Amino acid sequence: MASDREDVLKSIGDSRRRFLRTVIAGAAFASPVVMSFSMDGLSAEADGPSPSPSPTPVRCSNMTLEPPIVFYLDRGAGGNLLLTEITPTSTTAKFTDSPALSRSNGNAWKKIGAWDGVINRHCPVEEVSDLQVWLGLRNSDDQGTRFDLKAEFMVGDTVIATGETDCITGVGRNPALAKEVVVSFGPADMALLPGFVTLVLSARIGTGCPGHASASGLRVYYGSAARDSSFDIHFQ
Repeated sequence: MASDREDVLKSIGDSRRRFLRTVIAGAAFASPVVMSFSMDGLSAEADGPSPSPSPTPVRCSNMTLEPPIVFYLDRGAGGNLLLTEITPTSTTAKFTDSPALSRSNGNAWKKIGAWDGVINRHCPVEEVSDLQVWLGLRNSDDQGTRFDLKAEFMVGDTVIATGETDCITGVGRNPALAKEVVVSFGPADMALLPGFVTLVLSARIGTGCPGHASASGLRVYYGSAARDSSFDIHFQ
């Protein structure tokens, strides 16, 4: 064994030979190490488990970290309601009205409209951000009425996130004074994409708050630079 060791020592340079003799002489008192050397250099590594690799971010199926999509409410030339990724630049807002609302017969939710879009990302939805929307009245006689507003985000025919803002006050008839309202969505259920998506907005007379018991309708403004009603979709 000693002869083999000396043969190895003779095969390397003087400086490396002195270093290796020192390591061998102190081996009985040092923690075990695994030694490796070559004609290009000498290195030592601790004989222990390798460190765990850093966690890899979850990526979409195309292996990219997808940025959020911003969806703006809009209306097409044929009157169909749309979700678009194009930022509105018009100076004139569009609007859609709810049917008449009343606390009678259970104060049921009445649909204002359903805005349709498509997401072409091959990713699961992680979060639906707050909806920012502007509201007004159909009729000035309803001044002082309080409203509840509900938003539902759907992938295909399945609702994956809902939000609700209740007892909204300060809604008026003047479009220049439209009321800005935020609806916060709850946690989104897992939904795989790509697919068709829909935002459904519904209204009713405010529950648990004073005010008129009925209204001719609630108006939603969108589609202009100043009334750019919108929300974001975040991906895993």
